[in-house]
Amino acid sequence: MLNRIPPPLPVTAYRTFQIARPVATHFRKATCGEVNCDAWRHGWITRAQTAEQADYIRRHSGRTFEEIEPNVFEFDPGQTCFAADAHRTPLEREGIYVARDGDYRGNPTGARRVHVRPADWVDEFAEHQDWLKTLQERG
Repeated sequence: MLNRIPPPLPVTAYRTFQIARPVATHFRKATCGEVNCDAWRHGWITRAQTAEQADYIRRHSGRTFEEIEPNVFEFDPGQTCFAADAHRTPLEREGIYVARDGDYRGNPTGARRVHVRPADWVDEFAEHQDWLKTLQERG
């Protein structure tokens, strides 16, 4: 849990503004070369933890390697790493502009607004900041 300074106002006085880019809709799988992963660029060393892993590397991995000691494999650069399924690259897609009531403590009203135009999100953000400044100046 993060240490936080207790907010001076109740949760109802705050709004949370977010530009979301969910992995499911805003990213796609990528190759090692597309993300320029270190293993692809420089090669890597893997120590097989089980006989099954070592057998997979030797017989089924389809990668170029040298077994530098028993169950320790050095892979050449320029080939797909074992973490390639985790590589993602962003799509050319606009973020999702969200404003919701509350802060990290919760959303007391349940209100959530998704703005179609980024400018509308910016306007709401600015208006809320002005409101907070006005409250602060009043004391």
